[in-house]
Order: sequence, then structure tokens, then C-alpha cells
Amino acid sequence: MPAKTITIFSNKGGVGKTLVCVNTATALALSGKRVLLVDLDFQAGQDMARMLNVSPRYSIVDILPELEKNENPQIIRNFITTHSSGVDFITSVTNTRQIGLITPDTVRPFFKRAAMAYDYIIVDIGKSFTEVLIAVLDLSNLILLVATPDILAVYQIKWGLEVLQSQHFPLKMIKLILNRSESHGGVAWQEVKDALGCEIIARIPSEGRTGGVALNRGIPCVVDSPRSKVSLAFNDLADALKVESIYVQSTEVLKVRKSDETKGEGFWEKFGVTDTVGHSQVKYSTKKEEDEVAKLKKRIHERLIERMNLKAVTPEALSDPEQAAAIKKQAERLVVDLMTEEAGAIVSSHQERGKLVTEIVNEALGLGPLEEFLADQDITDIMVNNKDEIYIEKGGKLILTGRKFLSNQQVRSVIERIIAPLGRSIE
Repeated sequence: MPAKTITIFSNKGGVGKTLVCVNTATALALSGKRVLLVDLDFQAGQDMARMLNVSPRYSIVDILPELEKNENPQIIRNFITTHSSGVDFITSVTNTRQIGLITPDTVRPFFKRAAMAYDYIIVDIGKSFTEVLIAVLDLSNLILLVATPDILAVYQIKWGLEVLQSQHFPLKMIKLILNRSESHGGVAWQEVKDALGCEIIARIPSEGRTGGVALNRGIPCVVDSPRSKVSLAFNDLADALKVESIYVQSTEVLKVRKSDETKGEGFWEKFGVTDTVGHSQVKYSTKKEEDEVAKLKKRIHERLIERMNLKAVTPEALSDPEQAAAIKKQAERLVVDLMTEEAGAIVSSHQERGKLVTEIVNEALGLGPLEEFLADQDITDIMVNNKDEIYIEKGGKLILTGRKFLSNQQVRSVIERIIAPLGRSIE
């Protein structure tokens, strides 16, 4: 079974993110799990290696050429540094010259191969939203946000949570670790939970002396002071991370959609249309069965309408820019969660997730399958006969496309949205 990839992140510095990473990985390793700890924080200056008191010889960059030549995932073990606790550790780079070599295209094969050799991969990703960060999050099964109970940290983490949701990560896969949770004068953990709307998976108490001594010795707290409150909290966190239900599975781009994006594919094939020339006329045939994505979209569409009571949303409300923006934002977040529930996994491409979310929201609130045709400036006319027959005119030719509405009711709703600004209605 592939490893559970857990990315630990905070867009607020000074909250103890690296301490959390090191001790969480160590606690899991001490419980008998195969754990790989990955340092992808370029700005921390090898802080994680110092906390473990190790000097790594190799980095992810050094592994990449070997991954191209050898398919055995165990090849990674030739490049890692093993800590006395049993944690395998690797840094992204060993010198600043290698930083430019860490890209989404280089980290993806590393993590996919590493997932076949471990039970858990714990990743410290830094504090900046970058393409590399998003690529790693796409491959993750759980995102742990680290915060401290102070107003500034809570507001910054709230902003970070907004960004993650804008990239279509479901709230289900995002949990909060509250570090220094018993700090005097800090915000109560219940207030933090209410402010962020995010489940708190662990509350790490404030024990400055324990952490400071362990840091100076280069030994994780769970090893140096195993009976301290801090260590017991990390052991509880490790136990919580062994529960299968907290993870969201990551899946490749749905194969049924890849046929729509084949390189070199013509315009007609893109829309599921085949043209056959004969007897001086062109005949077009459409796909006869809904693909898996269409069925998925239909289920989500139905649940979205029920959950948000979209039948009560008037065309006038959607014509108002502010109301429409608020409704759309709420719908997008709900679709992300529903999509994860229905598919049982998160699509490991934020571009593909975004495309699916946009299509479903357009079907519920916009003009559905007509949206993409309206965006194509070469299409001069669009004609809808019924939910299963959508024609376009392009280059003077009338084309029957493979796109369909989900139902006749959706056709009616789209017509109402089109004519509402004209002061007209359907009787």
C-alpha cells in the first residue's frame, strides 16, 4: 500500500512548524512505522538537519538521475540519512545552487516513487505558496496547518486556509495543529477552532525548557524527554495519524478525461464528434453513453442543488455581481467537498480539479455546457434542440457536438438566466 503523504505547512513563521515535523515523524518511527521525513523548506537553512543532529550527504536533486534509470523504489534508501530513532531523512538540496532544480516536474516522480517504499512521508514545505508547494499538496493525503494561539497567527492561518480552498483542496483533508496551546494570554483553542472552521487534530502544550534542551542537544523531544507533556502530545498525534479515515486518497487525472486533451487532437474530436465525408455531405455522430466524469458531475450537481437550495436562487440574484460572486464562492467550496466524497479521492492535479469544479458550478449557476462555446471566438452560433442536442456553427459549418445538459430542467434554468436581464420569463 502506498505511503500516506502528510504535508505540514504554515504561512506564519515562528510557530514551531519544523519542531512539529521532526517530532511527529519520530513518534511514528518509534511506533514501528517506516517513515521518510522530507525537508522542502529552502528558507530554513537546514534547521531540520540540526534538530536531528545529522549531516545529509545527498539531496532529492541527487536522486533524480537514478530515478530515471532504476524503477525500484528502494533505490531511494541509498540516498537517505537514517536517524537513530529510525526516521529516514532527506533534504531537498544540500547547497543553494540546487534550489533551481527543485520544480513540480522533479518532485512529483520522487514522491511517487518514495510512496512505494514507506508507510508515511512527512513533508516540511516551508511557508510560501509556490508551484512546488502546490505540486506536493496535490500528491498529499493530509495537510496539517500549524498555528499558535495568538491573534496574528490565527488571522494569517485563516488567509492560508482561504488560499488552499481556492486551489480546490477539500476542507476534509486539512487539519490544524495548535502549538503552544497552553500559552498564557493566548486565544482559547475553542475560539481558534471557531475562527478557522477547521478541525484541530492536536494541541501541543507550551514547554519551552523541554523544547530548548532537546534543540540544543539535536535530539527530538519524544526521544530526549519521552514522558514530558510535549512528547505525550506528539505520541497522541502519531496515534491519530494511524486512523485511516482521516486521509483523502490521491488519484491521477481521471483517464476518461484524457481523451479530450490528446495532443494533436482536432476540434471535432475534442467535443466527442466524428466526421465522415461521403456523398458530398458531412455526417456527425456523438458518444452514446455518459462517461464516468459525466455521471460524477450529475451526482454532485444534484447534491449541490439540494445542499444550497439552488432552486430558490433567482436569476435576478445571479445578475447582481456581488450576490453572484458570493453564491459562486460558496458553491465552489461545496463542490470540492462533494467531489471528494463522491469520488472517494482528490484528483492529483489542481488544474484538473479546477476544471471540474468550474464545469459543475457553471452547470448549476451558469450556462452549463454552453460556457466553453461562448468562450470560443471562432464559434458564430449556438443552437440547443434539447438536453442531448447542442449544435454550434463554426467556419460556416453546423456541427452537432458531444456536449449535453444534465437534464431538461437545466435547459430551462439556463434559458431563464439568459432572458432574465431582458425582463422576460418562461411561462
